[in-house]
Amino acid sequence: MFENTSQAMFIISFMVYRALPVLKIIASILMSLSVYRHAKSNNISRQGLWAVIAFGFPVLGRLAYCIYHRFIRKKNTEYLFEQSVPTNNRKGAILCVLSLFLSFVAGVITVIAVSTIGFSVIKSVVDDEPLWEHTCYDVHGNQYRDIYEVPLYDREGNVYSYESEWIVAGNYIDQNNNQFSDDYCYLDSDGYLVYNETEFMPCENCWCNYYCDSDGNKYYQLDGLSIYWDENGNIFESQGRTTIQLFDETGEY
Repeated sequence: MFENTSQAMFIISFMVYRALPVLKIIASILMSLSVYRHAKSNNISRQGLWAVIAFGFPVLGRLAYCIYHRFIRKKNTEYLFEQSVPTNNRKGAILCVLSLFLSFVAGVITVIAVSTIGFSVIKSVVDDEPLWEHTCYDVHGNQYRDIYEVPLYDREGNVYSYESEWIVAGNYIDQNNNQFSDDYCYLDSDGYLVYNETEFMPCENCWCNYYCDSDGNKYYQLDGLSIYWDENGNIFESQGRTTIQLFDETGEY
């Protein structure tokens, strides 16, 4: 499921951190109910407003409500946690305690999750354990752990890597530092790089990057995006967050 320990720590901690809002919402609801019940039983005006404030800011809202109830409005003979409070006030106090407990737990989990995320990032650098390791292959089945490390080959065995340029199109460079403009670089259906300055014809019923030669062979025009293979030999192109399978005979090109 996980490629390494650093990745496991990071993903689990991040998932826990993303789940914390649920706990915080429950704490907010409990505090809002607690304030509303107490305000209603003590005939305090603007009960709904205090409930909304307590929902948005459980701890600070409760503190502000207690200050208002005890020191600003005209004092009653009853206070928040006195023994003489009505039964429904006791229920409100229980809700308040539960809300504060959940808020405390959420705070502790937040500190632990954020610390673990930070530690996992440091560990990944020190121990050389990539957080987003992705096992992939080249056309010959050699394994890589980063799609950006996968080279391209032609049928003569030359190895190519891509070098991007500012504004203008980049180049594919072989092991002898010969440069080939990506305007004329294609990938054939077997996964080999083909350099052809003769313009291919766009394939019918295919995406714009697919071209055909006079014999009907299909080619995919390379735009400097990352090409890699899976363990089954399927060819993929990474386009940022989007990944498409090339030469997929089961669907549309």
